[in-house]
Amino acid sequence: MKAVPSAGKKPGALSYRPDIDGLRAVAILSVVLFHAFPGRLPGGYAGVDIFFVISGFLISSIIFKGMVNQNFSIVEFYVHRAKRIFPALIIVLMACYCFAWMVLLPDEFKLLGKHIASGAGFVQNLMLWREAGYFDHASELKPLMHLWSLAIEEQFYLLYPLLILLAWRSGLNLLSILLLLLATSFGWDLWLLSKDPTAAFFLPQGRFWELLSGGCLAYLQMFHREKTSRFGMAIILRQHGFSSGFDLNGLTEKLNTVLSCAGLALIALSIALLNKDSLFPGAWALLPVMGAFLLILSGPIAWVNKHILSNRFMLFIGAISYPLYLWHWPLLSFAYIMQGDMPSTVTRVVLLAIAVLLSWLTYRLIERPIRFSEAKGWWKPAFLCLLLSAAGYAGYNAYLRDGLDFRPITKMNLDVRTAVVGVERDRYAEDNCGVSDDGKKFVSFCHESKGVRERYAVWGDSKGDALYWGLVRQAKQDGGWLMLGRYSCAPMVGVRRTSTYSATDYDPAECVRSNELAFQDIMSNSNIKVVVLATAQRILLNASYVADASAESSRQAVISGLTEAVRRLESAGKRVIFVVDNPTLPEAKSCLAPRWTEVPLLNAWLQQKKGNPDCNMSYQKYLHDSQEYRTLVDELHARNPGLLIYNPVPLLCDLKRGVCPIERKGSFLYSYGDHISDYANNMIGRDLIGVLGSPGL
Repeated sequence: MKAVPSAGKKPGALSYRPDIDGLRAVAILSVVLFHAFPGRLPGGYAGVDIFFVISGFLISSIIFKGMVNQNFSIVEFYVHRAKRIFPALIIVLMACYCFAWMVLLPDEFKLLGKHIASGAGFVQNLMLWREAGYFDHASELKPLMHLWSLAIEEQFYLLYPLLILLAWRSGLNLLSILLLLLATSFGWDLWLLSKDPTAAFFLPQGRFWELLSGGCLAYLQMFHREKTSRFGMAIILRQHGFSSGFDLNGLTEKLNTVLSCAGLALIALSIALLNKDSLFPGAWALLPVMGAFLLILSGPIAWVNKHILSNRFMLFIGAISYPLYLWHWPLLSFAYIMQGDMPSTVTRVVLLAIAVLLSWLTYRLIERPIRFSEAKGWWKPAFLCLLLSAAGYAGYNAYLRDGLDFRPITKMNLDVRTAVVGVERDRYAEDNCGVSDDGKKFVSFCHESKGVRERYAVWGDSKGDALYWGLVRQAKQDGGWLMLGRYSCAPMVGVRRTSTYSATDYDPAECVRSNELAFQDIMSNSNIKVVVLATAQRILLNASYVADASAESSRQAVISGLTEAVRRLESAGKRVIFVVDNPTLPEAKSCLAPRWTEVPLLNAWLQQKKGNPDCNMSYQKYLHDSQEYRTLVDELHARNPGLLIYNPVPLLCDLKRGVCPIERKGSFLYSYGDHISDYANNMIGRDLIGVLGSPGL
């Protein structure tokens, strides 16, 4: 038996199969409907896996045919690939850039610029792997998130034809190599899925088996067409002497119909059963992959393929499937970004209709003329490469220049750049606080002023860290600042937290070690004269605490833990200040809508949406919501008369108007969650340092 098919043996003809265009339609409709209506079609993302099988089958068929006919050219392969992929991609990338110029704020435009560059370089899957996950809520804010699958395909085809050519010329058993690679990739996928599901989703090694399954099918159909078309059963009957009386052609047709029905059922099951919580790809990916495999194997005359996949509607959608894949998600994502929430059902339906129209225009006016042009020469692919590189450079430039904040839209809206905390931190502080490197695993906030001996310390959680950057920025030459603390850990001594306060909270047991290290460092540092305690009210009220030496209630344990910290610090000759927590307002960026753009028609649509009513809180509501917390602070002060209570609320709220706003003079007072911004911590820092400079401190 020869390792590879004889070069003189003519392979099965590569003819157009309308049912494969119909299968493309199944894939793209699944993905599009999943993106537009995720609750209605939770497993629609499996359509991408169907695309992988189709792509592997068609591209492998082209390669194998060229090998046998001895006219396969690596250069021509990549030229045809560029003519197939680049035109529509360039149009979508450039359209996204131009539209984003008019509607996206600097931080949004910066992120898009990075994704334009990674999309043009076909590394979007690696970029998303480093950033987050496919099902992360933030994915809706990434208009080019969907280019991850295109990146995996191109990474595959960068090596695949070279490997096939090498194996062919070396006389190796091609099918064995394909099966070995498929098994290796699938095994890697299963292993990685158990270790890092996000990596398994985005990294190409664990996805190649899906494309290789299409490659194996292409090999079998090209070099063993008779066996695969009869699916072996008819051959077995004949070999065992039972061929007489059997209509082999009729049997083959019936078997193919069974295969096509089974394939469609597997795809339907994957769409119905999968959701965002499924461990995917892994074994779950076998459903759409085997479904696509069986539908292609069953051939164009199988009942499903002939009557469902080959009808006019499916052929139309299949023909525009590639540009439709490129267009649909940016439209939905831009709408989500501009509205600050999921667009209405009517809006999403209209956007999908626009996506279909843009896809048809792209297919008719851009994709087909370039792809099927008879013009020869190097200039066309070279020009396409130049345009794609230019698009990538434009995106990278927007990323490097922080979203090009000179654009008119920046002046039309609240300055989103002020909804940040700790900007230019390396200019004012360094990541050192006297704690060992092992200790820093627990003391996640560990900073000290650059070039200034520390005299003050902040001990607390993320609220303390948000405050710290204003203090260190406003610090005087003779008064450096130290920061010690950990996320979600209130500064206490002799008390431990026994529960989380939210589903995403950190391990409370780690707070004990963090507080021990921070407290020891502050107590042993004779330069520290003043200690500022800062923690979130939700940390104190929404979790359970136990005092080490008593059976106090949780609330009394909180007061005891804070009191013990204050008394020990005071006994060491240090002045202690407790900072009252700020009002709890919503995420700053949720208060951008409705935004203004450079497009009047869009403005009319956006202004129909009312802004977030919680972006301004009445002062009376703040007093009502914080009553329990303020009572706790009063009890703490009563137990510790020497403790200075510093309240920044009068700075953050307009007491004359009786309102606590999220912004002031076009700048946000808050950054992430309910943490103050650099604009606010600068105000508070100046004021608190002024208090520290008062007589007696």
